Amino acid sequence: MKPYFLITPLLAALALPLHAQTASPADSPAATAQAASPAPAATPEKAHFGGTLTSVDATGKTVTVVIKKQGTKTFPVTDSTKITKTDGTAITLGDLKAGDHVHGAFTTTADGKLELLTLKAGPKEP
Repeated sequence: MKPYFLITPLLAALALPLHAQTASPADSPAATAQAASPAPAATPEKAHFGGTLTSVDATGKTVTVVIKKQGTKTFPVTDSTKITKTDGTAITLGDLKAGDHVHGAFTTTADGKLELLTLKAGPKEP
């Protein structure tokens, strides 16, 4: 009998530990660092609106706007909200009143809350 039937399993047994020691691309430091770092947070999409101001709550720091085709939205006003007239003149929440035409921009946070970025009072410039 020829010893070939013994050599083949012997070679396979010797090659197995060599294969196990070979680093796979998933074990590389770059892949490990990539797996450990969280995916970057998606930047919220800025949305623009225009409508009629229905209420201003200076104490609660909110404004409510009726927006065509979107209905009524109540926006919280924060210290970072930029409130101006359409000509760029800075105004305060107290300068706004129900019935004013307003437009601006907002985002929706990851937890679904509205964040008012800008609010401009007066007719939209052409």
